[in-house]
Amino acid sequence: MNKVLEDNILYLNEWMRYNPSLKESLKIENNKLLHNNESINLNEVYLPEMLYNETFRKDIPLETEITGNDLFNIIKLYYQTNEILKKEEAETKDSPEVINIEIKNNSNNEFLVFTDEHNKKYRFNTNTPEKIINIYNELKQTRRRITIKDLERVIKNAN
Repeated sequence: MNKVLEDNILYLNEWMRYNPSLKESLKIENNKLLHNNESINLNEVYLPEMLYNETFRKDIPLETEITGNDLFNIIKLYYQTNEILKKEEAETKDSPEVINIEIKNNSNNEFLVFTDEHNKKYRFNTNTPEKIINIYNELKQTRRRITIKDLERVIKNAN
């Protein structure tokens, strides 16, 4: 049994010990958490990380606060979120890093030029270049590496 699975089973059993009503609808079988006709592979998500959320940590032991259905859905969303983050990470891993952004003018149009780590330039037409530069600067404060894919995704979500 791998360490992730072992820790997950340990945590689920502890949660069920503090909130016995969870046992009514959740079952651990092999490497899966079962609820109704659904299952989650417990090898692919690390449940103890969920406990970093203080509100969640306080509600688990209270039968009136969280049910087995609630907990399963929370774990399921956590699992799906991790899958999305892994996919995004894989996509951006091969994407070149943005090292510069400039506002350029031609005739009466303003546009942005992104320069990547290979000195390749990308033109981005926008009516709000300052907004895009602000988005880039905000990203720089939270990440040490911003790729073209990262910037593309954030700009798309901002619009």
